[in-house]
Amino acid sequence: MSEIVKSEPTKMKRVADLDVDEDMIETHVLLPEKYFKKLDATSSMKEMSKGAIVREALKEYFDKQDRPIELPRGTKVSNEVIKNLLRECTTYWGNFEIEGEEGFIAVAKEKGIKLKDLTEPQFEVLAEKLVIGYTGYAFRPTVDEFIGKLSVLEPTEKQKDILRKKLGGEEGEEEEKEVHSEEEWDEDWGDEPEEGSEEEGEEEW
Repeated sequence: MSEIVKSEPTKMKRVADLDVDEDMIETHVLLPEKYFKKLDATSSMKEMSKGAIVREALKEYFDKQDRPIELPRGTKVSNEVIKNLLRECTTYWGNFEIEGEEGFIAVAKEKGIKLKDLTEPQFEVLAEKLVIGYTGYAFRPTVDEFIGKLSVLEPTEKQKDILRKKLGGEEGEEEEKEVHSEEEWDEDWGDEPEEGSEEEGEEEW
């Protein structure tokens, strides 16, 4: 006659509520070893399956993404939105695309971003990128033409003035700078270079 040994009841691992009435799709995910160890330890401690923990973490992540971002008073566009926009329009080589389907103007317009809604610090960061984009033109427009391209994004007059200063000012300033430079040349080197040194002087200039 064999003896019947009564075994301890096996504890069933709790399944998170989010698993109820959900259509499941089987998938495989590669995890770094340190995360897998943490997942395994958490599974044992909370008596939950690893899959339930991963699903719960994903639910929290996507719920957070779907929540509207609370902005400080007076702020209409979050810093994160600006960062993503700048990152999206910056090329691998560090240039900043202005025009085209993936350029700043088109992307900002598609996202409904208006320059007048940016705070001063936000526009300062953007202005630095716009300077990079302006200098990257193969056939560079005038400063006013460039600012005109941004009119669809509704910049304020103050923002336009900031850009003019950063980009070298209004038309005609370059000529003024050249005249000023020639005057400095006369003061520093004299009206006429010494005989035979004209080419050398021009190279240094």
